[in-house]
Amino acid sequence: TVTGSGTSYQVTIASGLDSLNGTVTLGLVASTGIVDSATNALDVSATPTTNEISYTLDNTAPTITSIARTTPTDATTNADSLSWTVTFSETVTGVNDADFTLTGATTATPTISGSGTSYQVTIASGLDSLDGTVTLGLADNTGIIDGANNALDANATPTTNEISYTLDNTAPTVTITAASTVSAAFTATFTFNEAVTGFDAISDITVTNGTTTVPVVDSSNPLLYTTTITPTTLATATASTITINVDASVATDTVGNDNVAATAFSVSFTPTDTTAPTITSIARTTPADEFTNADSLSWTVTFSETVTGVNTGDFTLTGATTATPTVTGSGAVYLVTFTGGDIADLNGTVTLGLAASTGIIDSANNALDASATPTTNEVSYTLDNIAPTITSIARTTPATVITNADSLTWTVTFSDTVTGVDAADFTLTGATTATPTVTGSGTN
Repeated sequence: TVTGSGTSYQVTIASGLDSLNGTVTLGLVASTGIVDSATNALDVSATPTTNEISYTLDNTAPTITSIARTTPTDATTNADSLSWTVTFSETVTGVNDADFTLTGATTATPTISGSGTSYQVTIASGLDSLDGTVTLGLADNTGIIDGANNALDANATPTTNEISYTLDNTAPTVTITAASTVSAAFTATFTFNEAVTGFDAISDITVTNGTTTVPVVDSSNPLLYTTTITPTTLATATASTITINVDASVATDTVGNDNVAATAFSVSFTPTDTTAPTITSIARTTPADEFTNADSLSWTVTFSETVTGVNTGDFTLTGATTATPTVTGSGAVYLVTFTGGDIADLNGTVTLGLAASTGIIDSANNALDASATPTTNEVSYTLDNIAPTITSIARTTPATVITNADSLTWTVTFSDTVTGVDAADFTLTGATTATPTVTGSGTN
């Protein structure tokens, strides 16, 4: 439509433009009916001083073509600052922090920088202890527009759409396992709760009373490592407690979190028992005296350690052929008793001995070393079942049979050493008021 008069006219297009994109140019037809008051026709070849004959129509809403993780670029991170680069399809304005939302980080506030088609959205607080997914989104209504005032089309899907970071601020942990009791070098297992790097040196493991090899990762399980622990007292076969630990900050997970220290694990080293048990003592028990006329003889046999398999077949008795043996006891102490048979009438030495082959063993199945000599070795009794006799009664002081002495002494000699000799054992006939005294010992 054309309106106006005189020297100024307005040419207006008011339809068919609402979806048009491109250049619209106003021009003159080849032959116009435009004349001045003197009927001079318009000179169409003249160039106007101001010649704004074109409009560029833009009815296309701007869109986000790319949201890219920028700092850091990895999707999983423990970073305390997150940045996205948001790229638009054309130059836009009105981009500010209110245009974006954050899920997963409720206390973080984004900051915006950039211009034109590229802006950077950054979160720099509230992330240092966060675990989980943080996602960048658009607010329901933004003030983002292009140069033609077309509002942002928030429904368009960006070609690159890296809207999320996965935050991992949890330190990896490690659990140590091994046998609780060992008798040689053994395998220790270190199991992390997530994949780590840097756990690859002897110095990463602390061992007391032992040494370790370099940890080796399992070929089928990247969370599991093994080492060989050798007790330092292995060579001396000395029992000890081995403690295994992993210090903090010797390994890191994929985002750079250092591990926390492990709970120390203890192993009891008990060396293999290759020492044969021995008899440390054979002691006469009942009776305790070596010389006896008892009809039952008992010895206490003490071993160097707890043993089993001790029975009557393990012992011999020389000097008494028909006595019956019994064995009682347990652990390291046993009582060996021989009773009856020819003991009651026997005169001579009776000796306890070991059978040529015994079934006596310790808890490690080491057989008794019968060649060791006991510290106490009271293996024999001397049996005396012959009654003592008086072999001689001789006048001593005086030696003559006829005397007027006021004191008379006899020497009484026995066939064997005796005890219990006192005045009550003797009588005097012919001297009713004399008082006897007895001296001496042994046989006279």
